[in-house]
Amino acid sequence: MLTKRLSLFLAALFVVAAQTRAADVSDLTFTYSGTTAILTSCNTSAQGTLNVPATIEYNGQTYNIVAIEDYGIRNCLQLTAIILPEGLSKIGMYCIQFCDALQTVSLPITLTDIGSYVFNNCPSLNAITVDEGNTAYSSHQGVLYKANTLLVCPKGKSGTYTIRTTAIKLEAQLQPGCLGGVLEWKANK
Repeated sequence: MLTKRLSLFLAALFVVAAQTRAADVSDLTFTYSGTTAILTSCNTSAQGTLNVPATIEYNGQTYNIVAIEDYGIRNCLQLTAIILPEGLSKIGMYCIQFCDALQTVSLPITLTDIGSYVFNNCPSLNAITVDEGNTAYSSHQGVLYKANTLLVCPKGKSGTYTIRTTAIKLEAQLQPGCLGGVLEWKANK
C-alpha cells in the first residue's frame, strides 16, 4: 500500500514538474537553408521566459537564427517574456500575437524588419525594449518606434505616456486599449 501511495505521489510530482517547465529551444520549430534557420512556430504550451538562441544545432551543423516567420509565435498563452537574439533581422507579420500572459519583449541590435500587426492581441504586454545600438528601431518607456514613427504602444501599458517630441507620425498598429485608448502629444520637459 505504501509503495502504491509513493508511486502515485511521484507520478503527481512529475506531472506538476512537467507542467511548470520553462520555455526552451525544444518548444521551437525551424526551417533550415544554407547556414541560416528561420523560426517557424512555437509550442503553444511554452511558458515563462522564451530566450530564443542565436544559433541552433541540427544534423551536426550550426545554423544562425535570422528570422521569425509570419505567425511564428502565436497562442502561447503562458509565455511571460520573449528575448530575441542578436543576429535576428526579421520578425514576420502577425508574429507574437495572442500571447495573453506576455509582459515584455526584448529586441536585438540586428533587427531591421518588423512585419505588420506584430504584438497584436497581447493584453498583458507592457514593455517592448530595443537594444540601444539598433539603428532601425528604438523604444521609449516600453513603446516601440521606427525612426520618427510611434509604431507599437503595448496594450498592457498603463499610466501616462509622453510621446517623444521627435515623433511625427502614428502608425496604424497602435494597440486598442493602450493607456486606456488615450495618447497625448506633450512636449518632453
